[in-house]
Amino acid sequence: MTIVHGGMRTHGRGRAAPLLLCLLALPAAGFPGVSHACGKERWPVKTGTDPDASRIDLQHGVATTVAKLDALPAPVHLPRDRRIPPVETTVYRVHATLIAYKHERDGDYHLILRGRSGQTMITEIPDPSCVGSGSPLARGIARARREFNARFRAEDHYRHTHVPVTVTGVGFFDFPHGQTGVAPNAIELHPVLDVAFAGH
Repeated sequence: MTIVHGGMRTHGRGRAAPLLLCLLALPAAGFPGVSHACGKERWPVKTGTDPDASRIDLQHGVATTVAKLDALPAPVHLPRDRRIPPVETTVYRVHATLIAYKHERDGDYHLILRGRSGQTMITEIPDPSCVGSGSPLARGIARARREFNARFRAEDHYRHTHVPVTVTGVGFFDFPHGQTGVAPNAIELHPVLDVAFAGH
């Protein structure tokens, strides 16, 4: 983040004032209008700018459950910019309960779903500004973001809820690194293309 010092005083040999140091320590999410860093790991696959994006079947969503997705075998290798068919070329529709959400530092909305038997999985709505203009998923991502914003305000800490929801998104295998709500095989719906809340 670039800071224009203007008339701000410094102390010692160019050392910034304590106030400036405190500001620099705060996350970008705390400053409306300040851009964040978009994600890196498998980012082309997460946002539909990979060479295999055209293979995603956007016309035929597959109804499934958190339990069924959690039971899929995890791949041995996760390529940076290629998809793992058939999971990562399939659009899934999941009925579940939204139990928590958070605005991540990479701009994603991190949503945690819980199935009927208690299994959990992560779904993610990227920031549309982090999605390449050529992505066939861009329109759906922007729609999902609007739908979520109309109901909730995602912030840089987890908010807990208990709301029935139907989430539609592309299957995706993430690297497991202790994410809150992660499935045993680290499967996600990433990106989410549509969010429908019960009663809306």
